[in-house]
This record gives sequence, structure tokens and C-alpha cells, in this order.
Amino acid sequence: MAYWEITLSSLLFFALHVGIAGGPARQKIVDRLAEKGFQTIFSVASVLLLIWMITAYRSAPEMKLWFVPAFMWLPVLLMPIACILNVCAYSSPNPTAIGGGKVLKEQDPAKGIFRITRHPLMAAITIFSASHMLVAGELSALIFFGGLLLTAAFGPVSIDKKLRGRNAESFERLAAVTSIIPFGAILQGRNKLALSEIGMMRLGGGVLLYVVFLFAHEYLSGIPLTQFTGAVPV
Repeated sequence: MAYWEITLSSLLFFALHVGIAGGPARQKIVDRLAEKGFQTIFSVASVLLLIWMITAYRSAPEMKLWFVPAFMWLPVLLMPIACILNVCAYSSPNPTAIGGGKVLKEQDPAKGIFRITRHPLMAAITIFSASHMLVAGELSALIFFGGLLLTAAFGPVSIDKKLRGRNAESFERLAAVTSIIPFGAILQGRNKLALSEIGMMRLGGGVLLYVVFLFAHEYLSGIPLTQFTGAVPV
């Protein structure tokens, strides 16, 4: 059965984010094209590969691997958290993002969502991919969401290594008060929760994004939500 397209696109997506963006090849490209050139190529390549992955996933044949209960609501329950993390990652001063060096050098670089996790986008992708992979229960979903999950799992380590190499002192100051696993630093007493720093706008934006995805789910994925809420047998 033809799964080569979804497999190849997922592998290339993983290689781009972990192998190239987080490896020694990144600096070689930056040396030739400068930081802005690398960011442009990386962003365009990421979008194109993601579109390819989605297209390949939607056209791949279905092969059931495990039974999915008709009442499986896991993504519906977890996606609001993922959407809030996603909105916060893009709308907050991000010490781990491309171009976030100025924030990283601050004496208190971990504010808002970064008190909870220093990689909110990776946490959001982990929640999204893991929950959808479990409820899909078929091979193409395992490859598609599994590729995203592996990228999100290895991504934080790769990003941390890059940041430590650029400015070890600033990174260690950030690492001392943050964690990769959400709430890890807070539970260890290295930081505290400050919802006021996150703000109602970001929380509301995350909920709004969730609602949009909820109503657009069938259009975006070709799969109606009723397939996983008990209205239609799986």
C-alpha cells in the first residue's frame, strides 16, 4: 500500500527541524546566507513540507491498527490546552524563538507561559499529535502524527543545545527557572505560576483558536468530529 509519500514527507519534516535547524548544518547555512536568509528558507521549507504531509495524509489509504472507542473525546478535551499554549508561544516575548536573543539575555527571561514550560509550542504540538494519534488508530495517522510527535519530543533538546552554544550563561539562567515538561520547574519550587502575566487576551485567543478548529475540523482534515464522539460508530 502506498504510504511512501506520508513517510518521506514526515521524515523530511523531522530532519529539517531537528537535524538541520538544530544541528551543525544550520551554522554552515547561516555562514553562507546570514541569519535572515536561513530563517526565510527554513520558514518556507517548513510550510511546504507541512502542506505536503497533510496532503499525503489525507490521500493515504486507511489501515486500522487498533480499535478506537466511539466515545473517545481525548483531543476534544486536550486541544484547548494545546491552542492556549500555541497562542502564548507566538504572542509572548520568547527567549527560545528565532530572534529571541534579547529576551534570553534579560535577568528574568521566563515570564508568563515560560514559567510553565520554556517550550510552549513544542508542548502544544506534543498534545495535539499524541491525542490525535491515539484516537485515529490507523497507519497513516501513526506516521503523520508520529512524525510531529517525534519532532516535538526532540525539538526542545535540539533548541536548548543551540541556545547553550550561543550564550551559555544566559541559557543556564533560563534553564534554572524553567523546564521542558510543563509545570516541572513550578512543582520543583524553581518558579511560580503567574496567570496575570499570561493575560486574559492570550487565554481568550487560545479558546477562540480552539473553537475555530473545532468547527473547521471536517474541512481541514476530512474527518467529522462525530466520528470520535459517539454519534457515528467507528
